[in-house]
Amino acid sequence: MIGRALRSLKPGGHLLLEEGTNMLFPAPGEAIPGGVARFYELYSGIMRARGVDGEVGPKMLDVLRASGLCEELHERVLEPPMQPFTSGASAPAESSAAGRC
Repeated sequence: MIGRALRSLKPGGHLLLEEGTNMLFPAPGEAIPGGVARFYELYSGIMRARGVDGEVGPKMLDVLRASGLCEELHERVLEPPMQPFTSGASAPAESSAAGRC
């Protein structure tokens, strides 16, 4: 789908992609509560069984790079805390990638 979007741009066009990730990141020294971990395990299993990649956000920049269709790429990673167990987490919760193609 990204390749099709890139090919539809006029020369010098811009493409902005925003995608979250379903991964959980506890703060250092904190555990993910059992109920949250179990929900994530079930949800992720269902999504994988349906062919959905819930961790696509962190992979977008590599996909754009591999396309060879972009002259310039930028990535911005946002790390919003979602619950007390994620405060101070250092892994990406949402990624955005943009390119001039």
